[in-house]
Amino acid sequence: KLDYYGSSIDNENGIKKNIYNIYSLSKFLDKTLSITADCIKNPTFPQKELDLLLKQTYESLILYEKKNQNEACKLFDELLYGKNHPIGRYVKSSEFPQITRDDILTFYNNGYNSKNVRIMVTGKVTNDVINIINNHFGKDNWGNGCLPISQKFPIETAINKRKIVDKKEATQSSIILGSFVLNYNDPDFFKLKVLCQVLGGDQISSRLGKKIREEKGYTYGIFSYLRVVNMDGILTIKSDIKKDKVNESIDDIYKEIERLKTELIEDDELIQNKNSLLSTISKALENAFSISYNYNNLICKNLPISTLQKQIDDINSVNAEELRTLAQKYLKRENFIEVVVG
Repeated sequence: KLDYYGSSIDNENGIKKNIYNIYSLSKFLDKTLSITADCIKNPTFPQKELDLLLKQTYESLILYEKKNQNEACKLFDELLYGKNHPIGRYVKSSEFPQITRDDILTFYNNGYNSKNVRIMVTGKVTNDVINIINNHFGKDNWGNGCLPISQKFPIETAINKRKIVDKKEATQSSIILGSFVLNYNDPDFFKLKVLCQVLGGDQISSRLGKKIREEKGYTYGIFSYLRVVNMDGILTIKSDIKKDKVNESIDDIYKEIERLKTELIEDDELIQNKNSLLSTISKALENAFSISYNYNNLICKNLPISTLQKQIDDINSVNAEELRTLAQKYLKRENFIEVVVG
């Protein structure tokens, strides 16, 4: 029926939230929400359809687990957070046959209700649109009306921070290096993003890209970036490297990090990397849907909308001396997790 109205729905599953994106023409919004609201508020989870979905997901997960980069990501999070932390524990394909319809219903009942939902609207937003949304989602309470119980899990970073999984048949190894650096709402977070951009934000113009990809030809691509999980900022460096060049490449990574801690970044290099970051931000805010995604991300983190402007201001204002100080403060080899799979 949604196809008939030119509407569609997709969903994104995260660690702390599920997002349903509903796309509709204004003139068909009421009919579209009539269908989607019923699906969200009154799901039946038919056993036959659930069995098919679990089978498809199970098969996809088996393929996912066979890829070196995915295995490296799982091991990295496990070492960083600990096996008992939800972020350090990935679902295994072997666990899928154990999932039942009752498990799905329990999960739904514990999390889906009118008190635990946020709705964002972008595009042509009129009073009629707001009234239609309220009619389907805001008029009556639905679900059990309880907020999920928030649990805190201790972070138990491994003492032995290096993990190697040798695969004799492999010609390449997936490597991940990184560590906790600073919280997302730390005043220096966006300045540190500039430092990561210089180090490995672009596979051609970045320092790691020039050294390991262009000069030595050990990889097709190497990247560094600040990953955010909950509010934790995690410096992450990833690449697929020729197997016999892994140790040399890791040494080169630390040499480039050491340069950032001892030398000032030249003006031209700094300007180039700032412009690259600002261009990425601009593309991420180029339409109504991407703007709403960024707004929702900030709201979920309890941060003001002004954070978007702060990001731009910090990138523009940070200088080479500040970046060297940040490198000295946060890029400490003794804190780095190292994972090699392949």
